Amino acid sequence: IHCQGWLTALAPLYIKKVYNADPFFRDAKVIYSVYNDGFKKKLRTGFHNHLMVKGIEQDDLTSINNVKTVDFESLSKLAIDFSDGIIMADANTNKTLAQYIANKGIPYLPYSENYKENYLNFYSSIYPPIAE
Repeated sequence: IHCQGWLTALAPLYIKKVYNADPFFRDAKVIYSVYNDGFKKKLRTGFHNHLMVKGIEQDDLTSINNVKTVDFESLSKLAIDFSDGIIMADANTNKTLAQYIANKGIPYLPYSENYKENYLNFYSSIYPPIAE
């Protein structure tokens, strides 16, 4: 499942923690593309409380629990925390997020103009094709 940008930032959390037993999502791999498309306003105070559903623990939300109000960076970090791979989809990726990705040690694809071939190779490295 390829999630593109901050608008999809909650999808990796829910796929990995809430829907992980669902046969459609059980073996799913999640790729999250980071764009330089941040938003200026912060989300409402207590935003993280609205995420608490069966399957999600407070410990799952450390990247947003440690901030006063959720912003673009903390929401993106949450997506990164539950993704199997990250694609830097913008030449000017937020430097804090780039460092966070590097520190997580998960596979990532740096920005590239030759995205078609690189994306296919990256997808295959995360979830190898099934032999026929």
